[in-house]
Amino acid sequence: MRRYSKLYKQFLKQYVKSLLEYRADFIFGLVGFVLVQFSGVVFLRLIFASIPSLSGWSFHEVLFIYGFA
Repeated sequence: MRRYSKLYKQFLKQYVKSLLEYRADFIFGLVGFVLVQFSGVVFLRLIFASIPSLSGWSFHEVLFIYGFA
């Protein structure tokens, strides 16, 4: 198992290096990802601002599932 974890670590390092090769692309991708996640949370917040509970699910429970997915 230790061998596979070391191998995974090496693959992960190489993947990050390939992402950072084009820094502008990496930064735009990261900013875009953060904006998409933020807009998803804002959308959930707007839904739960007008409806306090959806079939017994609270905002924090749905937010947990959103973050987990």
